[in-house]
Amino acid sequence: MKKLPYLEVEFKKDGSIHKPKVSDVIELIEEKKLTDLFVISHGWNNDIKEARDLYASLMDLLATELQSSSFQSRSFGILGVLWPSKKFTDEELIPGGGAASVTKKSEKQKLLDAIKSLKNSFDKTGSALILDDAKKAAQKLNTDPDQASKDFVAQMAKLISGIKGKSVEPEDKGAREFHKEGAKSLLIRLQDTTTKTVTSKNRGGAASVSPAAGGISDGFQGLFEGARNLLNYVTYYQMKERAGTVGKEGLAPVIKEIKKMYPHIRVHLIGHSFGGRLVTSAAANVGKGAIDTLVLLQAAFSHYGFAQNYSNGGDGMFRAAIANQKIKGPVIITHTHNDTAVGKAYAIASRVGRQTGSFLGGPDDLYGGMGANGAQITPEANNDFILSNQSKYNFKAGKIYNLKADNCIKDHSDICKKEVANVVALAIQ
Repeated sequence: MKKLPYLEVEFKKDGSIHKPKVSDVIELIEEKKLTDLFVISHGWNNDIKEARDLYASLMDLLATELQSSSFQSRSFGILGVLWPSKKFTDEELIPGGGAASVTKKSEKQKLLDAIKSLKNSFDKTGSALILDDAKKAAQKLNTDPDQASKDFVAQMAKLISGIKGKSVEPEDKGAREFHKEGAKSLLIRLQDTTTKTVTSKNRGGAASVSPAAGGISDGFQGLFEGARNLLNYVTYYQMKERAGTVGKEGLAPVIKEIKKMYPHIRVHLIGHSFGGRLVTSAAANVGKGAIDTLVLLQAAFSHYGFAQNYSNGGDGMFRAAIANQKIKGPVIITHTHNDTAVGKAYAIASRVGRQTGSFLGGPDDLYGGMGANGAQITPEANNDFILSNQSKYNFKAGKIYNLKADNCIKDHSDICKKEVANVVALAIQ
């Protein structure tokens, strides 16, 4: 970082620290006499360089905002979180990915390339062999669609079964049961995951759909597309669980140690994409008041994450972070349907869970995403503000602010904006 003291902590997939030691973080706080520590986490990235580029761009913008006279008595530092994540495989979900393709690939080739790219992405023992079997099945989808569909879905079910997370979120049921239905009909249904039209009607309900709904055909190309979407879903589920594990088992203990040594230091969590789930998981597993602010930038987890009694008396996975006052100050959430990555991830989850309707991916979808809709069915949520240079915010402790970002954030990774840095600075005052 050019303008603020910076240190990284790198976690393994089980949450254990790869490097450096927590003592190095303590040393930075002591050496720089820090009063405030920003802890920032990336989401689905290909490599560490992308994470570092994100941190440098966003935190340099924030450093400019912190030059205000209201911050002169405070000293800021940054802890960058690095963890093993993986992007969705679709070219359209990777910034600039589509432009790099010289020739248009067939749906079959896209699926085979996706399988190859994910060889080292899953935690289950023997996952490489499972993906090899999935590739063999994929190659036969156009010659023996019934059996090949069964074989492919069976391999995806094996990968899901190897994910040891204990989360209780809407998409969990679909993830654990998708293999129980007809494999070919599942792949047909997963062809269409568009989220172009969303409404706020019919809250709490969702219509079932036949495999042919929404203009879906059962052609071979469609089976390849459906299989790729299912593979993406399984990848999403793995990264979702890993982000939660790293937050709970890795980052939360680091924060506890910091607060033990320096109880008065202000800790501000910032998470992008799955990094939003990671820092939220950490916040839910520290002591009361340990976190001063939480900022979620296009977060990739359920929009019911903070919900109260959203389904049969059940609360959101991270409700404890709010209900038990783990966070002293405001929670800021950016959301927009310009974010095709979060939108598509949860549209796939909806299809897996046999949900559909004009509200697919919207605030009334059981499987909607935080980065698309903000926090839903959450009594502390405030929807009065948008993300804008002209907005006059009035952030209060204990409140959650859903900032609609349609006019500012144009896609999933478009978060390094002056408007975002301004919101963070106002939230920590």
